[in-house]
Amino acid sequence: MSRRKAAQLCQRSIVDFSCISELQAQEVRSWRGEGGGCGQATSRIITYETLGMRTAVLQAAALGFLSLGAQPPTPEWGAMLSEGKQYIQPAPHMASFPGLAVFTLVLGCNLFGDGLRDILDPSLR
Repeated sequence: MSRRKAAQLCQRSIVDFSCISELQAQEVRSWRGEGGGCGQATSRIITYETLGMRTAVLQAAALGFLSLGAQPPTPEWGAMLSEGKQYIQPAPHMASFPGLAVFTLVLGCNLFGDGLRDILDPSLR
């Protein structure tokens, strides 16, 4: 219901001004019933931010792998992957553990974001 309709209804009842608050309450209830409200916006923001964390981790690892990230002796998973690729035959753990760490962190961020979205989004219930 628009504000104009609410004003017209209140003009009909000259003395009773409580209809404005009741009409606004009905509007909010119907809006929330249609899937609006803070819950849906919050869940969308959280999902977007967890995707942003995933992207930041992957970009930092990629820059480190290309030697464009933090300079040694600063430990970085991408740099560890880059150094470990030359030892992949004699010592495969030098490349596999940093790769598994990046994979686990990205997967954890995605699962965390999906779990929070499932908890906060009322339309999924």
